[in-house]
Amino acid sequence: METSKLLKQLTEAQGPSGYETEIGEIVQERFGQYADETRTDALGNVIALKRGDGPKPRPTVMLAGHMDEIALMVKKLEKGFLHLAQVGGFDPRVLLAQQVVVHGRRDLPGVIVSVPPHFTEPAERDKTVPLDKLYVDVGLPPEQVNELVRVGDLITIHRPFTELSGGWASSKAMDNRTSVAAIAICLEELTRLKHSYARSIQISREGIPTGLLGIPLRYMHTAIETV
Repeated sequence: METSKLLKQLTEAQGPSGYETEIGEIVQERFGQYADETRTDALGNVIALKRGDGPKPRPTVMLAGHMDEIALMVKKLEKGFLHLAQVGGFDPRVLLAQQVVVHGRRDLPGVIVSVPPHFTEPAERDKTVPLDKLYVDVGLPPEQVNELVRVGDLITIHRPFTELSGGWASSKAMDNRTSVAAIAICLEELTRLKHSYARSIQISREGIPTGLLGIPLRYMHTAIETV
């Protein structure tokens, strides 16, 4: 498979923690091309099995990753602007002017804004804008925003996968989705090799295997019991 195309598909998909349906369907489809079995359990984990050729009982190797991404959440609506809370850990320094998608009653494009420098105190102009002073503007009148957006709606970063010079690339959700890509490439390689062990591949809904988001370990426990 072509790695850049795989990474583009994985990183551009939406999948904030707890809402991984879109990315989960892509992962299951990708793994299904190379695994002997694929399924999604009741908690949303995608589990794939690649059987070995050795005598039973075969040792089992488990490859684990997670497919979610850090996101934002609507904390408050004020005069058409959306106040923000974090789902995961963003560095506020990278948020200002980012394009986003607000997942309200319908998806709304937006941009993260703050009070313009000429309306702030001189002492504040060179400081990093904190999260509580960042807002999302979707470009609609307050009445429409109130109809389409509710407190608790999720907001994801909208950033296309971009290939840079020297073999590098830039996108959102790289830290999670690159591990998924590595496992997909491993599965493809195993289709060309004779191997003795059984490989169980588990991609968690949320950041459990690497502990990124510290969500309870029930997602990992189900996969371990399956293996």
